[in-house]
Amino acid sequence: MIALGKMSFLGLGVVAGIVSVMGVHLASAQSRAANAIPANAVVTADTDVAQIRQGHIYGSATGQINGPFIITDLAPRSAPDIKVYIVPGGTCSYSGTPALWTDREAHGMRLAVPTGYLACIPGGGNGVSWSGFIPY
Repeated sequence: MIALGKMSFLGLGVVAGIVSVMGVHLASAQSRAANAIPANAVVTADTDVAQIRQGHIYGSATGQINGPFIITDLAPRSAPDIKVYIVPGGTCSYSGTPALWTDREAHGMRLAVPTGYLACIPGGGNGVSWSGFIPY
């Protein structure tokens, strides 16, 4: 499934292009040259350096990650349990919404944020680091 999409990462700019919910693609000539990927190699979004993103939510701020995005890692900085809310729209209004993820930390998971939704991650006072990738 392929669709045109845009996403921004905590005010770091907007990425626009062809994306899909899940899948693989053949590495393009430019991508192969930049990343030393052999011709006709199959590259998945979670291993494509052009798709990987990471960031940090500072202090008590609430981080916002626009979908489509797959969160793979969450790590607090001495914070209590991390909570992740997936909400529709353009603002992190999650009052009354149950948290989709509540735990101390996570590594290697696949928490999907669909197109048109946000992952809202409260910093918990000391902040939270996150990483993941934009699906194709």
